[in-house]
Amino acid sequence: MGQSDFYQDVIFSLRKDLAERLDLFYFKYFPDLTNIEKINDEIRQKQGIDKILHFKNGDSKNLEEKIRDKDYGDVLLEEYSNYEGKKLGWILKDQVSDYLVYIILPKNRLYMLDYHKLKGLFLDNYHLWLQKYGRRFGKTYQNGKLLYETSNIAIPAKELSEAILTP
Repeated sequence: MGQSDFYQDVIFSLRKDLAERLDLFYFKYFPDLTNIEKINDEIRQKQGIDKILHFKNGDSKNLEEKIRDKDYGDVLLEEYSNYEGKKLGWILKDQVSDYLVYIILPKNRLYMLDYHKLKGLFLDNYHLWLQKYGRRFGKTYQNGKLLYETSNIAIPAKELSEAILTP
Protein backbone atom coordinates (compact mmCIF):
# COMPACT_ATOMS: atom_id res chain seq x y z
CA MET A 1 0.00 0.00 0.00
CA GLY A 2 1.42 3.39 -0.99
CA GLN A 3 1.58 6.41 1.23
CA SER A 4 -1.29 8.18 -0.50
CA ASP A 5 -3.52 5.14 0.05
CA PHE A 6 -2.79 5.28 3.78
CA TYR A 7 -3.78 8.94 3.95
CA GLN A 8 -6.93 8.29 1.95
CA ASP A 9 -7.83 5.52 4.40
CA VAL A 10 -7.29 7.88 7.34
CA ILE A 11 -9.43 10.56 5.71
CA PHE A 12 -12.16 7.99 5.00
CA SER A 13 -12.16 6.75 8.60
CA LEU A 14 -12.37 10.32 9.89
CA ARG A 15 -15.30 11.01 7.59
CA LYS A 16 -17.02 7.80 8.69
CA ASP A 17 -16.56 8.81 12.32
CA LEU A 18 -17.92 12.26 11.48
CA ALA A 19 -20.98 10.75 9.78
CA GLU A 20 -21.71 8.70 12.89
CA ARG A 21 -21.29 11.75 15.15
CA LEU A 22 -23.57 13.79 12.88
CA ASP A 23 -26.26 11.13 13.08
CA LEU A 24 -26.04 11.21 16.89
CA PHE A 25 -26.37 14.99 16.76
CA TYR A 26 -29.50 14.74 14.57
CA PHE A 27 -31.14 12.35 17.03
CA LYS A 28 -30.45 14.82 19.86
CA TYR A 29 -31.46 17.91 17.87
CA PHE A 30 -34.72 16.31 16.68
CA PRO A 31 -36.12 14.29 19.61
CA ASP A 32 -38.91 12.79 17.47
CA LEU A 33 -36.51 11.50 14.81
CA THR A 34 -36.94 7.77 14.13
CA ASN A 35 -34.67 7.02 11.18
CA ILE A 36 -31.91 8.55 9.04
CA GLU A 37 -31.79 7.52 5.39
CA LYS A 38 -28.38 8.00 3.79
CA ILE A 39 -28.58 8.94 0.12
CA ASN A 40 -26.03 7.39 -2.21
CA ASP A 41 -27.52 8.01 -5.63
CA GLU A 42 -26.08 10.88 -7.65
CA ILE A 43 -29.43 12.19 -8.89
CA ARG A 44 -30.80 12.94 -5.43
CA GLN A 45 -27.43 14.18 -4.21
CA LYS A 46 -27.38 16.72 -7.07
CA GLN A 47 -30.82 17.85 -5.85
CA GLY A 48 -29.24 18.66 -2.48
CA ILE A 49 -30.10 15.52 -0.52
CA ASP A 50 -27.36 13.75 1.41
CA LYS A 51 -29.67 12.42 4.13
CA ILE A 52 -33.39 12.22 4.76
CA LEU A 53 -34.59 12.44 8.34
CA HIS A 54 -37.80 10.53 9.09
CA PHE A 55 -39.98 11.49 12.06
CA LYS A 56 -42.56 9.74 14.24
CA ASN A 57 -45.43 11.75 12.75
CA GLY A 58 -44.55 10.62 9.20
CA ASP A 59 -42.85 13.87 8.17
CA SER A 60 -39.38 13.94 6.67
CA LYS A 61 -36.67 16.57 6.15
CA ASN A 62 -33.92 16.62 3.50
CA LEU A 63 -30.41 17.52 4.58
CA GLU A 64 -27.44 18.63 2.54
CA GLU A 65 -24.11 18.39 4.36
CA LYS A 66 -21.11 20.57 3.48
CA ILE A 67 -17.79 19.93 5.19
CA ARG A 68 -14.83 22.31 5.34
CA ASP A 69 -11.44 20.99 6.34
CA LYS A 70 -10.14 24.46 7.24
CA ASP A 71 -11.62 27.28 9.24
CA TYR A 72 -11.63 30.62 7.44
CA GLY A 73 -14.23 32.20 9.72
CA ASP A 74 -16.81 32.18 6.94
CA VAL A 75 -19.50 30.17 5.23
CA LEU A 76 -18.69 29.58 1.58
CA LEU A 77 -21.74 29.86 -0.68
CA GLU A 78 -21.32 28.38 -4.15
CA GLU A 79 -22.52 30.85 -6.76
CA TYR A 80 -21.53 28.80 -9.84
CA SER A 81 -20.39 25.18 -9.88
CA ASN A 82 -18.84 25.96 -13.29
CA TYR A 83 -18.09 29.66 -13.57
CA GLU A 84 -17.16 29.71 -17.26
CA GLY A 85 -20.25 27.68 -18.20
CA LYS A 86 -22.43 29.68 -15.75
CA LYS A 87 -23.77 26.48 -14.24
CA LEU A 88 -25.61 27.49 -11.08
CA GLY A 89 -24.06 26.53 -7.76
CA TRP A 90 -25.94 24.89 -4.94
CA ILE A 91 -27.06 28.16 -3.32
CA LEU A 92 -28.79 29.29 -6.54
CA LYS A 93 -30.24 25.98 -7.75
CA ASP A 94 -33.73 24.84 -6.89
CA GLN A 95 -32.61 22.32 -4.31
CA VAL A 96 -35.03 20.13 -2.40
CA SER A 97 -33.00 20.55 0.78
CA ASP A 98 -34.77 21.65 3.92
CA TYR A 99 -31.54 22.22 5.84
CA LEU A 100 -27.95 22.92 4.98
CA VAL A 101 -25.69 21.39 7.60
CA TYR A 102 -22.38 23.23 7.37
CA ILE A 103 -19.51 21.66 9.30
CA ILE A 104 -16.15 23.29 10.01
CA LEU A 105 -13.93 20.43 11.14
CA PRO A 106 -11.03 22.24 12.83
CA LYS A 107 -13.40 24.19 15.08
CA ASN A 108 -15.73 21.22 15.55
CA ARG A 109 -18.49 23.68 14.63
CA LEU A 110 -21.79 22.97 12.96
CA TYR A 111 -24.33 25.35 11.48
CA MET A 112 -27.84 24.02 10.88
CA LEU A 113 -29.29 26.46 8.36
CA ASP A 114 -32.77 26.58 6.90
CA TYR A 115 -31.93 26.18 3.21
CA HIS A 116 -34.80 28.24 1.82
CA LYS A 117 -34.19 31.11 4.25
CA LEU A 118 -30.46 31.00 3.41
CA LYS A 119 -31.17 31.09 -0.31
CA GLY A 120 -33.57 34.02 0.09
CA LEU A 121 -30.99 35.85 2.18
CA PHE A 122 -28.34 35.20 -0.46
CA LEU A 123 -30.57 36.50 -3.26
CA ASP A 124 -31.54 39.59 -1.23
CA ASN A 125 -27.89 40.39 -0.44
CA TYR A 126 -26.18 39.03 -3.56
CA HIS A 127 -24.96 42.31 -5.07
CA LEU A 128 -23.95 43.75 -1.70
CA TRP A 129 -22.05 40.61 -0.68
CA LEU A 130 -20.43 40.26 -4.09
CA GLN A 131 -19.21 43.86 -3.92
CA LYS A 132 -18.17 43.57 -0.26
CA TYR A 133 -16.48 40.12 -0.34
CA GLY A 134 -15.83 39.41 -4.01
CA ARG A 135 -15.63 35.98 -5.57
CA ARG A 136 -13.35 33.14 -4.58
CA PHE A 137 -12.54 30.56 -7.18
CA GLY A 138 -11.93 26.87 -6.66
CA LYS A 139 -10.34 24.74 -9.33
CA THR A 140 -11.28 21.14 -10.10
CA TYR A 141 -8.68 19.03 -11.86
CA GLN A 142 -8.73 15.58 -13.40
CA ASN A 143 -5.47 13.88 -14.37
CA GLY A 144 -3.66 17.20 -13.97
CA LYS A 145 -6.01 18.98 -16.38
CA LEU A 146 -8.26 21.82 -15.23
CA LEU A 147 -11.89 20.76 -15.69
CA TYR A 148 -13.68 23.84 -14.35
CA GLU A 149 -13.64 26.56 -11.73
CA THR A 150 -16.32 27.13 -9.14
CA SER A 151 -17.11 30.64 -7.95
CA ASN A 152 -18.05 31.25 -4.36
CA ILE A 153 -18.82 34.12 -2.05
CA ALA A 154 -17.42 33.75 1.46
CA ILE A 155 -19.68 35.39 4.03
CA PRO A 156 -18.25 35.86 7.52
CA ALA A 157 -19.99 33.30 9.75
CA LYS A 158 -20.92 35.89 12.37
CA GLU A 159 -22.53 38.18 9.78
CA LEU A 160 -24.44 35.31 8.20
CA SER A 161 -25.66 34.05 11.60
CA GLU A 162 -26.88 37.52 12.57
CA ALA A 163 -28.63 37.97 9.21
CA ILE A 164 -30.39 34.62 9.50
CA LEU A 165 -31.56 35.35 13.05
CA THR A 166 -32.97 38.74 12.05
CA PRO A 167 -36.71 38.44 11.39
